[in-house]
Amino acid sequence: MRIRKFTILYKEFHPDDDEITRTRKLRRGLIRERYKPVIDALYSDAGEVSFLGEVRYEDGRRDTINVTMKIVKVE
Repeated sequence: MRIRKFTILYKEFHPDDDEITRTRKLRRGLIRERYKPVIDALYSDAGEVSFLGEVRYEDGRRDTINVTMKIVKVE
């Protein structure tokens, strides 16, 4: 197996967003559900993917962000 495509997400996974545990283990089911459009785009011929995500600030505020992430092919 080798990496053929990748993208850089708009934020790091964080325990406060329930994407990883406090011991830094990925919650794969939640990530698969939350980032489904990004994962699907990686397996298609798309060159970029638009994603509407949620950002949670340290003071507890939440905001939504609409980002377009480029999908890079590894030659």
